[in-house]
Amino acid sequence: AYRHHGLAAAFGREESARALKQSHERAFMDWLGLPIKVKADDVRDYLKSLEEAGAEVATHWLRSGQPRNLVPDSSSASQREHFERDMETLLDVFRNDPELWRRSPGSSQSP
Repeated sequence: AYRHHGLAAAFGREESARALKQSHERAFMDWLGLPIKVKADDVRDYLKSLEEAGAEVATHWLRSGQPRNLVPDSSSASQREHFERDMETLLDVFRNDPELWRRSPGSSQSP
C-alpha cells in the first residue's frame, strides 16, 4: 500500500497512492538499468547515510531478505531476480570489504 498523508490531503487517497506507485515502479526500472558501479555508489551512499553502521545494516538486510520488500508488486519474476541478485551481491561485498566504504574513483561527490 502506498500512502502519504500530505499528498492524500491535497489530491485524495486514490490519486496519491497511484502517483506513488507509478513513481516507485519508474524508479525501480531506472535503477535496474544502471551500471553496477552506479548501483554500488547508490547503495553505499544510502548505507552511509544511516545512523547504524553500514556493514551491520548490510548484514541484517542479507539475513532478513529486506531488499525483497523494495520490489514493486508489478515487477516480473526476472526483474525481481535481477534486483535481488544485484542487491545481495553489493550488500555481501560491502559487509566484507571495508575499503569499499570509500567512494569509488571518478565519483562526482567528495567523500
